Amino acid sequence: MKFTVRMSFVAMVAMPALVCPAVATEFTVGTIDTIGGTTYDFSNPCSGIQKMMYFDPDYGVHVAWCWSASTQTTFPDRNARYNFFDNSTGEWNWIDPDYMESGTNVFTERVGYGSIDLDPTRSVPVISCHSGSPITPMVARDVALGSGSFE
Repeated sequence: MKFTVRMSFVAMVAMPALVCPAVATEFTVGTIDTIGGTTYDFSNPCSGIQKMMYFDPDYGVHVAWCWSASTQTTFPDRNARYNFFDNSTGEWNWIDPDYMESGTNVFTERVGYGSIDLDPTRSVPVISCHSGSPITPMVARDVALGSGSFE
């Protein structure tokens, strides 16, 4: 199995090169997959603890990014979006010819600055972010491996 994570605005797998010039600008492990898009161009604010991708060698690759389709400067639809590469099928779960529609929203309200990790007991992604004013931390866990239904 081969993966490439292209750090660009289009692929949105990871983009520290756009915001954090001190971070490596590219790492290649195989082919390029465009797994989602966004109009929100500040997905990763350079936090040392923030992750946008988690590789689980037993099941696949979990990816989360800050998503919006809005062209308004307030990004009223901003959300955390998720996609999963399933090792058993060799496919990403949510791919659309319009890459802006690829992936699935994690939260039901406007959120920002998310991070992803893995629940080691269930091998499901756990995505954290903030929401509202005052800022409130939020966490969501996928109900099943790669289902895209977060609780």
